Amino acid sequence: GQNETPTGAINGVNVTFTSVLSPVSNTLKVFLNGQLQYQGAGVDYTLSGSTITFNSAPLSGSTVRVWYLATST
Repeated sequence: GQNETPTGAINGVNVTFTSVLSPVSNTLKVFLNGQLQYQGAGVDYTLSGSTITFNSAPLSGSTVRVWYLATST
């Protein structure tokens, strides 16, 4: 997905977002309000399948966009 908006409420409480497809390993780029986020426990977010879990919930009014390569189905 290029410039995809993952599903999930941006309300200052929710930390879980889901991409349409599962990203190929090491291709996911997550942008919060246009700033690149870093993957890893204790950093900005973690990834499991197509589920992106932020370490801190994005605030209301924020934008979350993702870019990644996905295997064709």
